[in-house]
Amino acid sequence: MSNCVRASVNILICFCWVAIISSCAQNTFKINDYYPIANENEWRYTAPAGWKDGDYISRIEEVSRGFPSLFTEIQGEDGSKLFALNENAKTLLLSVNEEGIFYHGETFSSDGSIAVFEKPIRWFQTKEWIKSSINVKRNYIRFFKDGTRQNGIFTLTQKITKKEDVITPAGNFKDCLRIEFDTYWDLGKGTEAKSINVYYHAKDIGVVKASARFIILKNDQEIINRLVQPKLKSYTLNDGSNSSLKLPIAPKISTMHRIKMATIVSQDIETSTSLYQDWLNYSVVEEGVLSSAMTKVWGTPKMTGKRYTLLQPESGDDVYLRVIQGTVPKNYKAMTTYGWNAIELIVENPDAVYEKLLKSPFTHLDGPANLGDEFSTIRAVQFKGPSEEVFYFTTDTGDRSTSTLLTPRSSIDRVFIMVVGVPDARVVTDFYKSNFGVKEAFFINTPIGLIASAQNLPIDHKFPLSLVRLGAFSNSIEIDEYPKTAQKRPVAQGELPPGISISSFAVENLDLINPTLFVSTPEILDGIGYNGNRTATIIGPAGEMIELIEEKKE
Repeated sequence: MSNCVRASVNILICFCWVAIISSCAQNTFKINDYYPIANENEWRYTAPAGWKDGDYISRIEEVSRGFPSLFTEIQGEDGSKLFALNENAKTLLLSVNEEGIFYHGETFSSDGSIAVFEKPIRWFQTKEWIKSSINVKRNYIRFFKDGTRQNGIFTLTQKITKKEDVITPAGNFKDCLRIEFDTYWDLGKGTEAKSINVYYHAKDIGVVKASARFIILKNDQEIINRLVQPKLKSYTLNDGSNSSLKLPIAPKISTMHRIKMATIVSQDIETSTSLYQDWLNYSVVEEGVLSSAMTKVWGTPKMTGKRYTLLQPESGDDVYLRVIQGTVPKNYKAMTTYGWNAIELIVENPDAVYEKLLKSPFTHLDGPANLGDEFSTIRAVQFKGPSEEVFYFTTDTGDRSTSTLLTPRSSIDRVFIMVVGVPDARVVTDFYKSNFGVKEAFFINTPIGLIASAQNLPIDHKFPLSLVRLGAFSNSIEIDEYPKTAQKRPVAQGELPPGISISSFAVENLDLINPTLFVSTPEILDGIGYNGNRTATIIGPAGEMIELIEEKKE
């Protein structure tokens, strides 16, 4: 082998080792970051249908005296360093030290018995890695309240498989550990208990989502088979310094007051702006370039310096359409991806709008037609703009004095509903309720021909749909659940999503909102619509951008 060849081989070997070491480093983590065990930590989860005791609650409590006789006898410990992880159906007995998290046994709520392993199971090592696994079998003794004992065998198999993004009512969490584990209890007298589990752990929070199937067999006959799939609603974590991060289940009043702006990202800002001026009777009230403070709030640094125009309806209401120059991929199609998908404007007469816009560059999609049953007085027509932005033009043809809709003050007036497409309408509805105190008006399954057509589904396909009402009259968010064939919206790195990109909402006080949801620290922004107020952005469970602008009530 020549010196040149030998040198090349050595370089290649070194490169491979560096790549391997780098890959291992990226997949290694401290388990305590994903499984925070401290006294009084508490997590609240959604409960399954039929559950009558409120939320699923998981709470950690320090065992001050433990179960001295049991642990001294079985494990040689007095239980003074144990934590009890109290869940609805059981309590896990855990301890934490420099070697990891140890599983000592558990109690059963069905009869109050306590099962103690003959030797603690090291459930997690201090430093873990993706693909790490365990397969453990332990003898245990189960202690009953009447003083009797029962011996048995417990088996645990587990693997940390990968990282995934998760959406829950408490927010969306990136790079969660997906941990798959199965348990088996030989309970004696022909009784066996099995569980098949997938848990998702978010960094610095803990379990945010789970899927757990519990199976009980008696003499090989299945007598119970129950699936629960809780998702995080709120949590309280003790950081060890007598302070806690507390997230309310739901604010007492709506912190999301009204719609302020709908933002459209357009490949051709001049064309879009002219379209809204000429055919929607909107006027440009401000134009310029995006500041670094604004794009920092959004987390989109590559948008700095991009042009924008701000347009106001003929009525003069301070609710705006904002057009921003940006990237719209050629394959982007309205109502096929998650995120903001439609802007609903209150109008005087949808039929007149239909006749007018048929002559425009807008593309007609559906209507005009009454929405709902034959007795409905809500009437709408739908058109699409050049950036795949969909507009609903809506009115109440009945008695407007008793209507739940705004009364229009111009032929084509302001935004009053923003429509978002999501993978799970229930989760997203709970997210808005939990974090912004909005009220759920209804949750239904209904055909939506517009979406069915866009996604090549039968016209009578039913979509889960909810409507949540903000604090101000007739300001709402419609939440449409898309089928699994829908995709995440294609977004260029560091830029805003194409089409309908951002929904902006007025809030009275940003301090009332969970700060861990913010993309970045709130900034004071100038210009019409912001007026020197603090502004923050949240990425919603479906990837939708939610801009929050402080606006003090008069």
